[in-house]
Amino acid sequence: MWLFPYLTWVVMAGFAAVLVAMAVIGDQRTQLFTSLGSLAAVLVAYAVRRARGSRPVPDAPLTD
Repeated sequence: MWLFPYLTWVVMAGFAAVLVAMAVIGDQRTQLFTSLGSLAAVLVAYAVRRARGSRPVPDAPLTD
């Protein structure tokens, strides 16, 4: 990647700036919080699924 690792830090700072701008701008705030809520729901579902373990896969019937 060009300008590694400096460009990576610039991009991460840009992402943070966009998130801060969305939190400050009133029209964007609802979208930001809805997206963060969706992310939280997905992370909770992932944690629950991981805690329960994977389901055993049933044996497929043999066909000749």
